[in-house]
Amino acid sequence: MKKPAVATLLAVLSCLVLAFGAGADGSGGLIIWPLFGTTNQLLAGLTLLVVTVMLMRNHRPVYYTLIPLVFLLIVTVLALLAQLKSFFVAGNYFLLALDIVVLIASVLVAMECASALKRLRHEVRGETP
Repeated sequence: MKKPAVATLLAVLSCLVLAFGAGADGSGGLIIWPLFGTTNQLLAGLTLLVVTVMLMRNHRPVYYTLIPLVFLLIVTVLALLAQLKSFFVAGNYFLLALDIVVLIASVLVAMECASALKRLRHEVRGETP
């Protein structure tokens, strides 16, 4: 978005709808609580990706961040798939839709990891991809 005021307003309104969409008590955010763990792990994966790229750029060993990154992404995707099934069986289609969005984001993060690390490996070696 080009206008920061519009983007800020959209973000604040989204939060208000989420918080008060289930009632005036503000407990609407608890609806998406079951997805918090997987989204938190996805954020941790992004953090590990940034640290891994920084280490690789500085010609430092990356295995102690790369191995947890791969493990974290695999476990996160498996957890999302398990939740997907449980939300479908329970008929909770709102969480099912959100789970699909987070699953797509997880796949995109995994693809970005592979792409960034491959590109950076070629840069470090002085090769052209």
